[in-house]
Amino acid sequence: MKKIDLVQEVAKESELSLSSARLAVDAVFGVIGRHIEAGDEKIVLPGLGLLVRRRVSPRRARNPRTGEIVEMAARDRLVFRPRSVIEGILKQRSQ
Repeated sequence: MKKIDLVQEVAKESELSLSSARLAVDAVFGVIGRHIEAGDEKIVLPGLGLLVRRRVSPRRARNPRTGEIVEMAARDRLVFRPRSVIEGILKQRSQ
């Protein structure tokens, strides 16, 4: 699903114009983005799951092009944890 598809669905479901739905979608993503930038550890997306900030430890990695071993710095990573209902749907579809 692309952003325009989401905007069209929101417009249809909420009986908004496309421009109003685009503003609403942009506002939601903007708020989520600002909270991620602010360092929030967990963002709850009701009905979908959680966006969780995880700290990745420093490690050694290999440059696949040159084979050189490089040191990777510690960093934050954003992980999506789906709700159990969504996980169940995904498991059913994969079988």
